[in-house]
Amino acid sequence: MRHCNLIMVSLLLFSCSVQPDYSKDNYWLTRKIDNNLDNNLYCEVYLVYQGGVWGGDVCTVYLTDSTSFRMYLGKELDHEQIRVSLIDRETALVHKVNIEGRKLKTIYKKQYNIPLLKKEGKFE
Repeated sequence: MRHCNLIMVSLLLFSCSVQPDYSKDNYWLTRKIDNNLDNNLYCEVYLVYQGGVWGGDVCTVYLTDSTSFRMYLGKELDHEQIRVSLIDRETALVHKVNIEGRKLKTIYKKQYNIPLLKKEGKFE
């Protein structure tokens, strides 16, 4: 009996320590940013960890124009969401919000200069 308990505790600790995989192998969806403008900016979302019964899914989100750059914005959990909007044609505003309950709570805000991202040409 003691041996069985030790095995169960070991399996539980192992399952809790599994780290999400941040690869871009498991594409999930693409969201176009601001359909009213002809800006060709998108959020690409990749499912990197499926929690199943014991935990929630983890997704990573990237800002991209599909040809010049791909910028890592962060990860989303079940109760968090990354939202991107345009301030003007050259500036994207990224909000990470907690969506639990009735009120949205901002976790962080950050601005990105689109022409600078295109000029740097990084693909993260």
